[in-house]
Amino acid sequence: FIAPDCITLGGNGCFYNCRNLTKVKLSEDFKCFADRSFVNCTSLVDFSPRAFVKATTVAIGSFAGCSSLAGEFYFPKCTTVGEGVFNGCTNLKSVKMPELQVISASVFKNCTNLEYVEFSKELYKISTGAFYGCASLSGDLIRSLLHPGIKNFGKNDTDVKDVFTGCLSLDGTLEWNFELESTNVVGASFFSGCTSLQKIIFKSYVFEIRGAALLNLAP
Repeated sequence: FIAPDCITLGGNGCFYNCRNLTKVKLSEDFKCFADRSFVNCTSLVDFSPRAFVKATTVAIGSFAGCSSLAGEFYFPKCTTVGEGVFNGCTNLKSVKMPELQVISASVFKNCTNLEYVEFSKELYKISTGAFYGCASLSGDLIRSLLHPGIKNFGKNDTDVKDVFTGCLSLDGTLEWNFELESTNVVGASFFSGCTSLQKIIFKSYVFEIRGAALLNLAP
């Protein structure tokens, strides 16, 4: 699909399940995705642009299931990201969104080769399942995300789970030091399967540690 003057995509799921689509070229000034634009385009490997200099939002599930899509994406002005944008992009390596303050649910779920992410220093919310299965994110990077300015996990008190489930490279010691706006809980399966995580130090009051939150950590 070659459309070098295309600056918007309209129509929910406009390339949904186009499993033989291998290449997409849009305008360097591209601004706006439709919801679920490229869901399950499993053969898509050649996509441009990779730097979306005009886009301020990325719609729900835009690249979900694009398992062959590798390399880096850069969204310098993006302030809003829909749920599951890169869910299942198992070969994606890097995503930079330096203005983003809220990470929506399942945005990077099962991005097993994702090594680098960048967000605003004022990041204050990480939603349910945001980094589920991100086995290649380093401990140092995850620790930089979990800074004291975080105010919310999940959508609310009852929907806090799976945020870092299966992050195998989260190693060493982690500090839990947040004054959350909602009840301060360690959600269900929050660190489940983080098999390299050896120690958690709680520096703020925690109301509850929920089921499987600390399942299968390091011995």
